[in-house]
Amino acid sequence: GERIVRKATADTVLEMLTAVVQTRDGTGKNARIPGYTIAGKTSTAQKANPKGGYFEDQYYASFVGAVPASDPRLVILVSVDNPEGGHYGNDVAAPTFARLGTRVLAYLGVPEEGTQANVPKPIAIAADDPELVDGFIADLDVQPDLPGRRVVEFTTGLPDFTGLTLAQALSEAEKAHVELRATGSGLAVGQSLPPGPVQAGAEVTVHFQGL
Repeated sequence: GERIVRKATADTVLEMLTAVVQTRDGTGKNARIPGYTIAGKTSTAQKANPKGGYFEDQYYASFVGAVPASDPRLVILVSVDNPEGGHYGNDVAAPTFARLGTRVLAYLGVPEEGTQANVPKPIAIAADDPELVDGFIADLDVQPDLPGRRVVEFTTGLPDFTGLTLAQALSEAEKAHVELRATGSGLAVGQSLPPGPVQAGAEVTVHFQGL
């Protein structure tokens, strides 16, 4: 079909919509589905009054999202007419998107992003004095199940985000089990943590610059 917007513009909009759901401060984070990156938008709108203006206490709460964001298989719109107990799209419609999306993705057999055969599981080690040698645990007594011992979980490696879009970077962060905080827009040009072994759940700030 005919392209109606430039690819760079479409990529920028996709990044913005992905940030709505996948970033820590996103207004649509209740739409998240583990294993998938979501691009979406919330909406809260007052209902129109046929006599003119808008009702003060009547709303539509909505969320529309695409999943997986990098190569969408589903686009789902959830709109709730006069919701009870709240009227914001993130509180009312986004959780319904997550529940419905989870079931439909499973029904369609859409694999989680980054799913591969023989991907090593994160390494759990006793957190006395971990020593990493070339990305492997060396000379450690691995006893994660002993009572009273604090366990640190390391991922299989933090990627180099350089050159990725926000949607791509969020997908890679999901695979690496880390939290991504984004600044700027465009393509990734730097990150707060270097590529390599990293503790699961760590936060990495990725800086983006215009296309």
